[in-house]
Amino acid sequence: MRKGVVADTHSANTASARRTALKEADVVLILGARLNWILHFGDAPKWNLSAQLVQADISAEELGRNAGNPDLGIIGDIGIVVSQLVQALGTWSYSTTSSLYIQHLFAAKSKNESTAASKASSAKIPMTLLSHRTYPSPSLLSR
Repeated sequence: MRKGVVADTHSANTASARRTALKEADVVLILGARLNWILHFGDAPKWNLSAQLVQADISAEELGRNAGNPDLGIIGDIGIVVSQLVQALGTWSYSTTSSLYIQHLFAAKSKNESTAASKASSAKIPMTLLSHRTYPSPSLLSR
């Protein structure tokens, strides 16, 4: 879900369904991040408390900080750890067509993006943080 991991335009990007992802995941891979206030300390109701946490960090002291111990802690450079995980997975892939979790995640993504687009196109005054309007170029205004 982090920026730069999956492009915003990639079909697998589900950042707009973050709440659903955290609340319904059964396994969470945390790479170089801390379970601090940004990730709600890994606590319910934002997170599924029965989810298994796999946390990788270069610093052993960071494993389990703020939210107890992960089910699996991996100490190492994230680039090397990810390469080793990919190699260990081999040709295994997750079935996106038969997974109820994935189907629910993409339904939440679609709903949230539709809601955001509706709010962005609103002409309501005053504008909100979600409003998106196109204004004339400053050079056109000075004529």
